[in-house]
Amino acid sequence: MSIDTHDYTEAQLQIQRTVRDFSRKEIAPGAEERDRTSQFDYGLLRRLGELGIVGMPFREEFGGTDTDALSFCLALEEISRVDMSLGLTLWVGVQGAASMSHGSDEQLAAWRDRYIVPGVRGEVVSAGAITEPDAGSDTAALKTRAVLDGDEWVINGAKIFISNAGLDNCAFAMVLCRTDDGFGIVIVPTGTPGYSIGKPLRKMGLRSADTRELSFDDCRVPRMHLLGGPGSGRQAIVSGGFHLTRLYLGSQALGLASECLDVALAHAKSRVAFKRPLSRFQYVQGMLVDMALEVELGRLLRDRACRLHDARQPYAKEAAMAKLFCTEMAKRAADSAVQVFGGLGYMDETPVSRYYRDVRASTIAEGTSEIQKHIIAREMGCFE
Repeated sequence: MSIDTHDYTEAQLQIQRTVRDFSRKEIAPGAEERDRTSQFDYGLLRRLGELGIVGMPFREEFGGTDTDALSFCLALEEISRVDMSLGLTLWVGVQGAASMSHGSDEQLAAWRDRYIVPGVRGEVVSAGAITEPDAGSDTAALKTRAVLDGDEWVINGAKIFISNAGLDNCAFAMVLCRTDDGFGIVIVPTGTPGYSIGKPLRKMGLRSADTRELSFDDCRVPRMHLLGGPGSGRQAIVSGGFHLTRLYLGSQALGLASECLDVALAHAKSRVAFKRPLSRFQYVQGMLVDMALEVELGRLLRDRACRLHDARQPYAKEAAMAKLFCTEMAKRAADSAVQVFGGLGYMDETPVSRYYRDVRASTIAEGTSEIQKHIIAREMGCFE
């Protein structure tokens, strides 16, 4: 398996090589068992912290490396080649503390040693609580409400399909709430009275990634737990945070598709049918060629969007394109990989079975494929 250079810097290639080696040696061996038992390995996250991977999105003053988005996406890609659940837990988990690191002086004084620095080390994670039972992509329809009562926010409502909240090392949730000023992101520490975390939700895939329903019943947190200015919460997520996390999820899908291609090609070369390897049959070749072509196209789209972000240029359209294409093509790649493996591909003992299940959520999370098309059309000026 060769490293794809694609005009990456030597530093980016080193990150890619380091994470690929770690993923093969330490993440891959237990991935099937974690999927089977729906258990998360906290030690892997701490090891990623020791390698400096978790701290990549954080500023240096907090122990991070303030690394470019493309480098972090390359790391997510390599992790997700072998365990998409861990990749999801990682980027969701760092979002909160990384956002906190841009808070006010008062907030930094309160959160630095409790959340931000441990977050850099991979010792704690956060949950991003946005989706509700009656509001997914339609964030304007969110009903969870935060009302200011003196020096405290009082939160009431419910969230669903929330990642990480039930993990033992989840320190807080970033809760998008409706306020009198519009929408705000409120930090709710785990264990706060009135904040309840439901049982793990049963899922088709991503089984070792924690997913829960949350509820807030007169949950009170200090006034200074509002992240950003009044009424800025939804804008920060819809017009900022989602663009970046779409690149993260697209990178995960790209990694999974690349792995599907590698394992399907290897199997096609070694599996003999009708006295010759599967790779000699044109129908099988067609599937493998389509997978290879789409992986290359996905990489070009993802890399361009990341480079626009890192150059501080507008990239909403490019992020939506990368997310749409990479997740849909990864779904096709996983389906083709199962087909190449035949009956064996349907068995959970074969990694492609897990890849097939895990990738399905990627065309739904962070805005469905249909929403991505809406965003792209908007950015093209179709609504003018």
